[in-house]
Amino acid sequence: MKKSAAILVLAFIFPFLLTLYSCDKPKEKNLILVDNIKIDKESNLQNVYNSLIGSLIFSPLLFRYNSGAAEHHVLVEDIKVLPGNKVIEVKLKDGVRLHDGKPLTADDVIRSIDRLKVELNNETLKEVKGESIDRQRFRLTSNYPIPDANNLLSTISVFPSHSSLFNGTGPFRFKRWVDNGVELEANNDYFEGAPKLKKITYLYEPDERKRLTILLKGEADLLAGISPDTARFLENDVRFNVHKDHEGFYAALFLNNKSPLFSDKRVRKAVSMAVDRNSIIEKGLDDGGVSISSPFPPELLSPISETGSQGYDPKEAVRILQNAGWKDRDGDGILEKDGKKLSFTIYYPREFEELKRIADIIGQQLFEAGIGMESATVDKKEIGNISGDYDGILFLAAYDEHFNLNRWLSTTPTNEYGNLSLYGNKEVDALLGQLQKSGSAEEKNIIYGRLREIFYEDVPAAFLYAPLNYLAVSRKFRGADKLEFHVYSFYRIKDWEMEGR
Repeated sequence: MKKSAAILVLAFIFPFLLTLYSCDKPKEKNLILVDNIKIDKESNLQNVYNSLIGSLIFSPLLFRYNSGAAEHHVLVEDIKVLPGNKVIEVKLKDGVRLHDGKPLTADDVIRSIDRLKVELNNETLKEVKGESIDRQRFRLTSNYPIPDANNLLSTISVFPSHSSLFNGTGPFRFKRWVDNGVELEANNDYFEGAPKLKKITYLYEPDERKRLTILLKGEADLLAGISPDTARFLENDVRFNVHKDHEGFYAALFLNNKSPLFSDKRVRKAVSMAVDRNSIIEKGLDDGGVSISSPFPPELLSPISETGSQGYDPKEAVRILQNAGWKDRDGDGILEKDGKKLSFTIYYPREFEELKRIADIIGQQLFEAGIGMESATVDKKEIGNISGDYDGILFLAAYDEHFNLNRWLSTTPTNEYGNLSLYGNKEVDALLGQLQKSGSAEEKNIIYGRLREIFYEDVPAAFLYAPLNYLAVSRKFRGADKLEFHVYSFYRIKDWEMEGR
């Protein structure tokens, strides 16, 4: 009888004791994220690096969250720029180790730079030679003056040898493969301190509707690779925060300034003014972009009204063309002058599906202003090899050093595609030279402002839009409110906190 009573008492108090024990032992803090970049045993370095978890595995030398924002020297202790701005000497921090326990050396960085050039096609580094000075110091030598040493270093991450896929220096390291993805665990020996999250599971799902279902069912905490429509839907769900940011590049219609048609600045200006950027964003991108009027990141300069050559004004475009002698003499809707039709062909890389939609929209808009335009595709790698008799190229240009001004709008371009507009302006070249030597943000902004004034007047290209990327994060996480959609901003995930799963 007494034994039975004791069993009943234990049965009654056991759940209570279990609850107390659970309170004393918090659950593991984990994060599950779903994206549309596949990572599996057959993946290459590029897949992992370009995924959401890339910066959590492969630390950058220097972490720049966004243009003009504060910097964080992750792996770098000291930076010295030598006279002439073509040589940088860098000293690495002490105590940094790869995930396999070996200390980080300058040779590891040099090997990583070589992989960035070859495997990841980093155009910025193709003009740079790296060499070790000693175990912790290395030297970077450029064929051109380096405008921003910190910006250059922020593009360099430390990668493993070719025999390994995940051996980096970041706050998380490979634990095991799982179905449709990979599981990472906190690197408790991380030199900046162990991450607050203990585990990150990365899952691949190519179908956006299935990714959304996984999130809504509570089987994931972070969803990336979502469309503007899905983002708008999730903005109305109190369980999630939706973040958006431009992807780090912009679209422009580069007009050949040396072609018989576009050597006349008035024609270039009319083409730019006949393009409705807001309509392109609405119809071609499902509102997934921001209008731009110059080749600068949208957050760099304060917003200004769309005036001058980059503002939409089809009536003014027609007036400019008529004053330049273009008339529709045969009534076919296309203006002509001296027996030549105001009609031209543009090229765009076939790898970018969205550019076909954009080209079709631009063609219709230009026709309404009396301008004929056709489009043709070409392989992206062949863009730089098109002969100089083309009229225009619709292309996506990355914001990079000098926001790619040296690479796209200088008479001495530094990238493989070159100056697609074949644009030449001595004042622009001089300003780019000043930009390389300027130190303060205020001085740089003055130069950017003057460059924008020149581009408004010269119209080397019709600058169109910067695409947006979206992701949704569960509100259970503290620290996720500071997230930006920049590949290295995911480095901040190491500091996120949650109640536990």
